[in-house]
Amino acid sequence: ARNEDGRMVAVYELLSEHYEQLKREMMLLDFDDLLIESYVALKAGRLPPEEHFSWVLVDETQDLNPLQCELVRLFSSPDAVTVFFGDYEQSIFSFLGASRHVLERVEADCEIHYFSRNYRSTSYLMDLLARYSLLTLESPWRNLPAPLKLDSARGRIRLADWSPAQCVATAVSLLRQGKTSEVALLVSSNRMA
Repeated sequence: ARNEDGRMVAVYELLSEHYEQLKREMMLLDFDDLLIESYVALKAGRLPPEEHFSWVLVDETQDLNPLQCELVRLFSSPDAVTVFFGDYEQSIFSFLGASRHVLERVEADCEIHYFSRNYRSTSYLMDLLARYSLLTLESPWRNLPAPLKLDSARGRIRLADWSPAQCVATAVSLLRQGKTSEVALLVSSNRMA
């Protein structure tokens, strides 16, 4: 008799075999297949050196797993200009093999430039984030971004528990006042939007 873990393994194996068979029959590849097949092709030299990329931009570097890091290396020419964007505080894909150590390796090999100004958030939000991150999460911030300093007439945040009709009325009023570049309405759900 199998215990519950044994039954779960048996179900997984059955589903996995069926899934792989369906992909073969339908001549389909899933995302993992694309990564693996790309790795095999690049390792076998099926991409001629003249077709390797000389300019590479990698966004969300902290989300790369070891296979994805190796793919970047394999399709880049040896003298490629490579730019990596990443943020230690956004490293959330460890369940897929990603690790904040990827950014540490990139930092060891690259010239580092920090974005020191945050143009998306006011000082109130940045201060709140910093306090929460440092005290509650014990985050090891390397360079805490400075908020955009706005004059007193701008940059105010108003929290309101408005109905959809009130949101629309407020948006229309602000648009009529010509404040299109100064105003953003944030809503808590797609339904509200």
